[in-house]
Amino acid sequence: MLQNGKTQEKTELIPVCNNKCSYCCLNYTDVLSKNFLFRNLNNHEIGTTIKSIHHQTKSYKKNDVIFFAGDEYTQMMILVKGSVSLEITDFEGNVLLVNNIKAPDAVSPSLLYGENNILPYIVTSKEDTKILLIPKDALSHLFATNLPILNNYLDIIANNIQYLSQKLKILGLHSIKGKVAYYLLEQVQKFQADEFIIPHTHQDIADMFGITRPSLSRTIRELNSENIIRSKRNKIKIISKKGLSQYLK
Repeated sequence: MLQNGKTQEKTELIPVCNNKCSYCCLNYTDVLSKNFLFRNLNNHEIGTTIKSIHHQTKSYKKNDVIFFAGDEYTQMMILVKGSVSLEITDFEGNVLLVNNIKAPDAVSPSLLYGENNILPYIVTSKEDTKILLIPKDALSHLFATNLPILNNYLDIIANNIQYLSQKLKILGLHSIKGKVAYYLLEQVQKFQADEFIIPHTHQDIADMFGITRPSLSRTIRELNSENIIRSKRNKIKIISKKGLSQYLK
């Protein structure tokens, strides 16, 4: 009987909210279970939670602009498929990559609350993308009735602050070598290894630093010639952490 009960829980579908939304089916909650907001909730709990509040899903093609800089941000935007880029363009037309976000993460959840809910960057789909949108009022209701989800959201805000602090440290480094050194040492800490595959393309890293790709490639060649790192395509081996650290001063 217990075995049958488990089978029923796995295959049972939660009824859709209306004829325009099929998102609340359990078939779609696997992705959300990997989103930090729904940490420690099972598929059935996630489906029931989403079904209980206002929400909608939207699909975008590759390179669609989802939001423009200056748009008001009034809905939690959770990627359930695909990825988006967040970019800032200055008055001279230079593009700075703020972040790349992939499913199942949320886009700038910390901007939903506070006095200024204006997006400072352009949000563009990098591939075919599907997004779950939860209005701010519905999210507030969810926080008021579900303490674990509220705590998860507060953890997300804290993590975002830490990420922004690291971003400011990188941008505060004046030399390109300093920026590259900080990035590589950050990957050493992340992977707990001196040899790793960098998780970004060279173009993504260049955009992240606000520099050109040739400048980045030249810097990596120089670090190789100084015997501080050994690189082959996107594979990096750190030879001297001390050598990298000297460029952070």
